[in-house]
Amino acid sequence: MYRIANCSFFLFALYLLVHTSIAASATLEASIITDRDRAYPGEQILITFTISAPASAFSITHDPLTLKMDKGLSIQKNALQPLRQRKFQTRKDSLPWQHIETRYTLFAAEPGLITLNAVTIRATLPVTSNTDQQRNPKLSLTLPAQTINIQPIPDAKTTWLPAARVELESEWASLTDEAPVFTVGEPVNRRIRIIATDQQAAAIPPLQIPSAEGVRTYPGAAQLETSKRDNGLTGTRLEVLTLLPSEAGQLTLPAITVDWWDTRNRAWRHAELPAQTITVQAGNLLPTQRTDSGSFYRVVSLLLAGLCLVLLGCCIWLWKQLKLQRKHDVVQFIPNTVSSENKSWKRLRRAVSAGQLPEFRKALDAWLLLTPAGKLPIKGSASPKRLHRYNAAITMEPKLGEIINQWERSDYSADAQDKNLDAELPKLLKQALLQTLSSLRTRLRPTKKGIAANDQSTRQALYPTSRDVS
Repeated sequence: MYRIANCSFFLFALYLLVHTSIAASATLEASIITDRDRAYPGEQILITFTISAPASAFSITHDPLTLKMDKGLSIQKNALQPLRQRKFQTRKDSLPWQHIETRYTLFAAEPGLITLNAVTIRATLPVTSNTDQQRNPKLSLTLPAQTINIQPIPDAKTTWLPAARVELESEWASLTDEAPVFTVGEPVNRRIRIIATDQQAAAIPPLQIPSAEGVRTYPGAAQLETSKRDNGLTGTRLEVLTLLPSEAGQLTLPAITVDWWDTRNRAWRHAELPAQTITVQAGNLLPTQRTDSGSFYRVVSLLLAGLCLVLLGCCIWLWKQLKLQRKHDVVQFIPNTVSSENKSWKRLRRAVSAGQLPEFRKALDAWLLLTPAGKLPIKGSASPKRLHRYNAAITMEPKLGEIINQWERSDYSADAQDKNLDAELPKLLKQALLQTLSSLRTRLRPTKKGIAANDQSTRQALYPTSRDVS
């Protein structure tokens, strides 16, 4: 029992010692370190922001890093860019600690004094079992503001390119360092790459290409790319040059140089692509002849295309003129149509007066053909037959059908084969037939308004087809 009691007392004492150490070490540590306190515009400034706290701490937050310039100077947008973030753990006083390390790059656009504003860090600790606390302990730490002096650019040469290192690389279209054999009149592409360490691609100026005798150089659009490293940025500018030799022989391409400012040694440097000699052979005349032939056919094709457009325009103009003429012809034909209808009407009245049934049928058919089809209640075919017109007229005037049926029965009866209408029908019924026809004529008589409103139907009435008169 004595040994068990001693062991329990020892474990309890060790527990109190450990938790007392944790409480005593419950602090925050933080730092903001810049790799330089003075720089030039466009020079990379590396900022390392580190937060350290016990491993048990959680909800670690901090104010964002902000910048301020004196004398009312403005900070370029996105001047401070996050580079990377790293989380790791170590042991301190035999206790685990967590660390959050974030790196930023800063590029100032103009001289002045830049201030990194103060930053407050906050964290929360868990509640320990050997205390009477009801809430989680809170930790906070404020880092003071820091300043960086941006100095004016030193005596600059043609361009200003601050970097830790600048390299020039060249390759031909065949992706080799050796120049190919050139031919007069045939273009060859040359790729030149500018690589600037600790710099953005947008800050790399275009190449200054010296002229070469016997070779014309045409620069193309540059390609920019910025990549991230642990310790900064690397910018790459790729320019594609098209070289076109104009004479045969041994030609020399001049050296290409780029002046840059060494940010590590604070001195001017220059990167260089050495001069290169190329061999240009005489070109073949056949490609030129093909080019001339191609130009001839291209001119002929353009002329034919223009001629086709002119013909198309003429066709459209003629179509519009014919369309207008057709409308004009329909309107001009209205008086003739009315005149023909009057003659047909008189013929129909004479047939009724003479009591000639066959002549009456022919006159009725001829008169109905001169009426607009749109006014007849005809269903079905757009070009109605004679029977369709007759039935439509009977539909409009049912009394007309009754009189005609009575006439036909009396005309074809066995005892009235040689009798006329006056003998078979009363005079009042004859007058009723004429009145019915007059009423139908009033409803069907063509007018200028009717023809204009029913152009297609009027044309069918004025110009009956073989199907209409069958």
